[in-house]
Amino acid sequence: MTSPPTLPPECVELIANHLRLAQHYGTLCSLLRTTKTMFTLVAPIIYSEPFQRHHPPGTSLCRTLLQSHFDQLPQALQIAYFPESASDTSSITMHPSSPFIDYSSFIRSVHFDLSLFKINVAFSEKVCSDLELYAAAHPQQDLERIIWRSLQTARPRNFGRVVASHLRTTMTWTLCEPILEQIRSIDIPLSDISRYLAVVSRFQSLSFVNFVIDIAVDYYPGAIARMAQQSPDLVQEFQRNTNQLFENAARFVEENVRLFGKQLRQVECPELYDGHHLQQYPKPIMTRIMRSLPALDNPCHLHERNWLQFVFHVESTCLDNVHTVTAPSDELRWQTELIQAGEYLPRCRSLKTLQLSYFVPGTFRWAVDEKNRQGLDHERDLVPLRSISIVQFNSNPVLEIDNIAYAFSDTLEELIYNCNHLDEENEETWNPIPQTFTAGYKWTTMPMLKSLSILMDNHVLALDPHTLALCPALQTIDISDYKQNFSPATRVWMAPLQLPGLTRIKLQGSSANGFSLDTFHSTPRLERAELSMSSTYLIDDELGQPAQEYDLSLPNSPREWTWNWYLPCLTYLDLGPGFASFFQFRMLECCQALTVLRLMMTGPDVPQGGVEVTDRDLVHSIDKSGFFSCPSMTSLYLCGPWILRPLFLQTMFGEVMPNLKDVFTMQCLGHSIAEWVEATTRVPRLVSATSIRPDPDAVEQELAGLVPVNGLVSSQPPLNNETGPPTFYRFASHARYHLSDPTRRRAID
Repeated sequence: MTSPPTLPPECVELIANHLRLAQHYGTLCSLLRTTKTMFTLVAPIIYSEPFQRHHPPGTSLCRTLLQSHFDQLPQALQIAYFPESASDTSSITMHPSSPFIDYSSFIRSVHFDLSLFKINVAFSEKVCSDLELYAAAHPQQDLERIIWRSLQTARPRNFGRVVASHLRTTMTWTLCEPILEQIRSIDIPLSDISRYLAVVSRFQSLSFVNFVIDIAVDYYPGAIARMAQQSPDLVQEFQRNTNQLFENAARFVEENVRLFGKQLRQVECPELYDGHHLQQYPKPIMTRIMRSLPALDNPCHLHERNWLQFVFHVESTCLDNVHTVTAPSDELRWQTELIQAGEYLPRCRSLKTLQLSYFVPGTFRWAVDEKNRQGLDHERDLVPLRSISIVQFNSNPVLEIDNIAYAFSDTLEELIYNCNHLDEENEETWNPIPQTFTAGYKWTTMPMLKSLSILMDNHVLALDPHTLALCPALQTIDISDYKQNFSPATRVWMAPLQLPGLTRIKLQGSSANGFSLDTFHSTPRLERAELSMSSTYLIDDELGQPAQEYDLSLPNSPREWTWNWYLPCLTYLDLGPGFASFFQFRMLECCQALTVLRLMMTGPDVPQGGVEVTDRDLVHSIDKSGFFSCPSMTSLYLCGPWILRPLFLQTMFGEVMPNLKDVFTMQCLGHSIAEWVEATTRVPRLVSATSIRPDPDAVEQELAGLVPVNGLVSSQPPLNNETGPPTFYRFASHARYHLSDPTRRRAID
């Protein structure tokens, strides 16, 4: 009988590495248990990176790796992982059986998630108690004593975190020390850096190191002051030892590069927010570390983890294959170094995704020049940018937006421009006075653009009304600015847009000027719409004059809007100043999925005397004898002088919106409190109802006559354990009333 054919060992290793990269650890473990040959090939791959964050290890794995080091095992690890071998926290009475194979010898990468050592999660209650006793009874190293003393001064000690940090530090050294020559990637706790610096000559295979801030290296000024009051020398001692830690980290990198050249490819020094203060490395130390490293090797991504290394080696880094640039949140901290390095975006010829928070004026001028030269002989292809996201801190928020839209018009699919962040500490960028900026007048057709977002909550954006017409593939629109007051006399009316793929639209402020609601004829996929001519809903006429009227004789004015748009996917509709005054309730008949309706009729365009709606606006378009229904509607918000007669309220609440849970009306006219309460009692699932009346002085008088007649009693909101359909009411007087007797709900007359 012939034996079945076997794969060459090289093929098995390739398959195993592919499974590891795909995170199929279950399959790898199954292979491990098949044959001795398979174990020999697969075990080094499984245990090369035993502490992956996406595959959290348990106590059993730690025991397996530590057993071969038991004779030299620190007491803290004995207590944590071999409690059966310790009769108390200081003596060992039993030696566990040694493993047949030293699994720790396969380790090539050691990166711990601190959650592995959380004493209240990873260990039993008895072990947690023993660990805390051990931490309290054993003095720490000199530096740790200083930190603990400072912790006692600045804030209470957290034994759990201290113990977890100590376990991580101890286990890292215990597992790595015998095999430092083969370690390729490691987390080095900053508190333990001196021990690693002493053996830096053994890290001949090291290619990546992450210096973990595991102790406090800085405190907020108040804590420093309290530390100085307790001991004048404490602050100096703390700062001296902290500086020595940073110095040792820089020396470790410099010495390793001197000994082994370009073997060390990447170093990370992540900052840490400990809940009180941001712990981060000083810029001079980071500069020394990054300048010691070689340039990135043909990167595809520039992101937070390799950004600094790129900043210090911009000129020598090949950027031909970079397709994603995601600048870190602290990009401004290194703006000087980046500016001195010169332009780098023109060299990213494969760039598809770009996220920035800082750039100088003219950053994208190169792209405009390339676009203008497109078609000329011997010109290279344009950069195929698809997505760009910018958080702007510059004084001119839209200086580059036109250049971006024009230069990448053929390929751009997503454009996000956020100018909401103001840097109050930087006098060059801080400008509290709103300014007006223009954009969109140089745009060309953008056939691929699907998402457009321009947020300028601190300035006014004068966007060309024709801009959206140049983007027929738009799916999401979010444009808002600081525009508060507007004049109906300056309102323009544009032709309806053709946006068949639109699902979400939000136009707030100047960008809403000119938008035609008849655009909804071509948006059957629309799910959410928010439209307002003002960034705030409670505004006054900027001229202090009586409300102005629109010129509805112009083409495309609201007089031509049909309000019969078929929007089967619409779930949220919010119309503010400039739109709410034109709303017709018959629109709801074709919006059967609508759950939230918000109408804010405020501002200079409110008609004199208000807007009256009647039950005729709720009549079914086909069955003229009945009313249409909106069964999905759960929330209704009406603000402004809507004239709502009792008959309309009864029809709306009783038949059109029978499943409402939340009702809010403000400044509405045409009905009394008693009539409003009577109408809302027709809604069986109503949870809360709020009415802010236009005449607060008359509220108490109306309530005084309502309470004794109709059984309403003053109380707190309904409790969660109450049964039946009681309703919670709140009026302008802030009195709370609970209809306590469901049998009398319709007794209001």
